[in-house]
Amino acid sequence: GGTPAAPTGLRVSSTDATTVQLTWTGASQAAGYRVWVRNINDGSQSSASEGIVTGTTHGISFLFPGVWNYEFCVSSVNGVLESGKSTCVVAARPAGS
Repeated sequence: GGTPAAPTGLRVSSTDATTVQLTWTGASQAAGYRVWVRNINDGSQSSASEGIVTGTTHGISFLFPGVWNYEFCVSSVNGVLESGKSTCVVAARPAGS
């Protein structure tokens, strides 16, 4: 199927102060997706999740000190081929936190 296109429409929703749910629109050639996370406060590089996500949603928890400190991106994979990253998003601070 070739190199898949990057996912589009990435959205992040905070379910509580340390948990998010990501949703995106997948690519037709993608066999799965890799989720990337970066702490925006310490200058760290994005790191990829260890597993491949087969759907177009993914939850991440234990994001201390809070979800608003992290940036999220997604890439599409097809075998050894991988797209570039989607547009990255940052979670909003949940109400009451």
